[in-house]
Amino acid sequence: MIGLALGGGGARGAYQIGAWQALAELKVDITGVAGASIGAFNGALIVQGDLDRAIRAWTDFDPSRLRRFNPRTISRLLGDAALILLPWPLGKISAGVRTARLLSLLRTGARAAGTAKAIVDLARTGCLDDQMLRELITRYVSWEAIVGSGKKLYISTTTGWPVVLGPRARRQAIYHEAGQTRSPAELVDLITASMSLPFIYSAVALDDVRHLDGGLKDRIPISPLEQSGVRKIVAVHLKPDRTTDSPACPQTEIIDVSPSRDLGGFFKGTLNFGRDMMELIELGYQDTLAACQEKF
Repeated sequence: MIGLALGGGGARGAYQIGAWQALAELKVDITGVAGASIGAFNGALIVQGDLDRAIRAWTDFDPSRLRRFNPRTISRLLGDAALILLPWPLGKISAGVRTARLLSLLRTGARAAGTAKAIVDLARTGCLDDQMLRELITRYVSWEAIVGSGKKLYISTTTGWPVVLGPRARRQAIYHEAGQTRSPAELVDLITASMSLPFIYSAVALDDVRHLDGGLKDRIPISPLEQSGVRKIVAVHLKPDRTTDSPACPQTEIIDVSPSRDLGGFFKGTLNFGRDMMELIELGYQDTLAACQEKF
């Protein structure tokens, strides 16, 4: 059995589709896929087995639709700022409201407490609306195809709120088997949760527990593949020179694939959905051929 582990990296994730294209050309029979963050979305596309559909998912969309601000977050942030910063000339009511707000902040630790709460709230709710993300997943991911594929798809999320503010050791990686979801909507929730980077998208409630980006704890999820009995895993990273931590089972062989050049940092890489995706797909294809030709 051969597994494929896919890490996170936002817009850089198109690289992973090229990696899959190369593995298909090498006649590698992938029996299970595990994905974190954008790797969860790509994992779903791969398990479906439709390469053309996967490429369209990365090339036939308007990137600006993924950058629509979350109105609830913006409204709350503007409201908090306005209550403190409203000018005195607006009258006694505005001044009274502002004064009440300032007194409340003083009772709970003044501005420091308010700032800390605002950071936690922003990490939980995100600044971008995830509706467009959900629509993208719904358009290209088929629940029926995944459930009926005969392949395992594991999607990782992270709990341990507030995961982004606390030490990494307190975060908990949760591995979900996509084939056990009960409906298309449940699968969309699960993939959205795995892609919900703190401060960018809202945490997603799964069984009344908040879940965030799967890469916050486990950057490249080989664990669920190992636990299912897979002993040969191709791990596709989205940063150069990355390698996988030692597997739990000494008999597990890890083949690391990583970009031969830098794909950009947070703003020019992770969030840059307007870049040339076919260029990334081609790079992933070439790098994977180079890393795997002698392994299969």
